[in-house]
Amino acid sequence: MRKLSSRLLAALLVAMLLVCATVGLAEPATATEEISYTYDEYPLERNGIALHLDRIAVADAQPEKSILLVHGLTYSSHEFDIDYEDYSLVRRLAREGYAVWRQDIAG
Repeated sequence: MRKLSSRLLAALLVAMLLVCATVGLAEPATATEEISYTYDEYPLERNGIALHLDRIAVADAQPEKSILLVHGLTYSSHEFDIDYEDYSLVRRLAREGYAVWRQDIAG
């Protein structure tokens, strides 16, 4: 019984990875596509430490959805917007109609 459940777990993980890979490749960005984005910063402070909060969206668009991206322990929120080919999660979400909020946390 234990081998069956570990095999099932492995199969589910593989299926999830395939779905994620397929979704990521569904709509590649083209080099001729010129989209501009708005970028707004909101100053924050916690216990005397300056924190970073910003909002990114497609320019001249009214996003109906918002999403907040918060980084892990060893990264900053800027890791979500890598300016190389189609690696930017922020820009992808903005093109999908989201107002993307990024927050840097302390500690």
